[in-house]
Amino acid sequence: MATIRALTAAALLVPEGARRQELLRLIDAESSEVDALLALAGPDDTSYGGEAVDVAGLVRSVIEPLVPTTEAALAVSETDVGPAEISRVALRRILRNLVQNAVRAAPDGRVEVRVRPGAQVGARSSGGVTVEVADSGPGFGRGPRGLASQGLSIVTELAAAVGGGVDIGRSELGGASVTVFLPSTQAG
Repeated sequence: MATIRALTAAALLVPEGARRQELLRLIDAESSEVDALLALAGPDDTSYGGEAVDVAGLVRSVIEPLVPTTEAALAVSETDVGPAEISRVALRRILRNLVQNAVRAAPDGRVEVRVRPGAQVGARSSGGVTVEVADSGPGFGRGPRGLASQGLSIVTELAAAVGGGVDIGRSELGGASVTVFLPSTQAG
């Protein structure tokens, strides 16, 4: 909802034309995502598996509406990866939490999202997809207090619910790095 509010504010500030139409398109897309989330979420919904999701495509759909709402430089890099076995709604929530946390930590800095093949959960390594969100902010525990820890616990729970995992560290950009490992759609 915060993204929808920010996009609406931006749309109200720009004159009629192509830029406003693009912002309205993004508002519509975000509203559809909220509808999908609300339709799937019930009071006891913990079902987060079962579908093959194009991770790189979903990353782009999460980043696109955030670009006009922040001064942070947002970048996505991806290598050729197969789909991950996860609920589209759960993965969107994971990505949204991580990217919004990174943007809050580096509001006028840099946020990079990297999608690559391979997953490692604990000592076990397998196929799958890895998504890393890195920022140039101050790093964990050094920035302003907020909801980041709550968002990270949700990310950890969702990743674990689908057989994945989360690794938290320092990024080469100087701030935090959160890496999510997602299982492959291929058995084995």
